[in-house]
Amino acid sequence: MIPKDTILIQNPAAVVGQGSGAAEAQKFVNYLVSPAGQAIWGLQGLPPGDLRRSRGQLPTPAGQFTIDSLGGWKTVTKQFFEPETGIVTKIEQSLGVSTAK
Repeated sequence: MIPKDTILIQNPAAVVGQGSGAAEAQKFVNYLVSPAGQAIWGLQGLPPGDLRRSRGQLPTPAGQFTIDSLGGWKTVTKQFFEPETGIVTKIEQSLGVSTAK
């Protein structure tokens, strides 16, 4: 079943710096977005990016949205994961899970 509305899960990766491992890191990033790497994403139950969608194997839900439409990561992180007031924090506390650091 395809949900009417769903968030686009984005898994960015980038090579930072130009040190001795940068070339190997870039090879790894290239592998992640290759068909073989995308197949592994899919086997782990994660959306394998746009490769299968662009081939018509995955439909695009009508109500697809991004984290930006929710205010961005900074807003969502504060709203859901703030140590004292976050929604997830409150849920965990109500279940008896310690949220103390």
